Amino acid sequence: MIQSHIGKLKELETQLHETVDKLKSTESQPELYAIIRRLLLDMAQLKAYIEAIKQMLFHLYNSEQPTYIVNDNNSTITCFVCGRTSHNSNDVKHLFCAHCDIYHNNIETSYLLLGIDKHTKDK
Repeated sequence: MIQSHIGKLKELETQLHETVDKLKSTESQPELYAIIRRLLLDMAQLKAYIEAIKQMLFHLYNSEQPTYIVNDNNSTITCFVCGRTSHNSNDVKHLFCAHCDIYHNNIETSYLLLGIDKHTKDK
């Protein structure tokens, strides 16, 4: 789920860059206003996706529930965030989910990379 939000963020970033490029090459005032409106909408959508990622990580970090399980012979790890199972021995060793891009043994690090204070979801 986190990975899909990150993918959407990348798409929005590309759209923002394209909009800014159009903005730089536009001389018509009505067209300029339309581009600025689009840019503001894209930025609002981007902010919403970032907030969704922050809230998911906030829930994961403050949850008492496990976020993964390793099978009995230590050959797979299943992520409860996305539901995927990895057979990669390095993923199992490091408790990593490549799809979500998180280390289950260190959710706090993922949190800090996004600049989120674990005590408040508003930061």
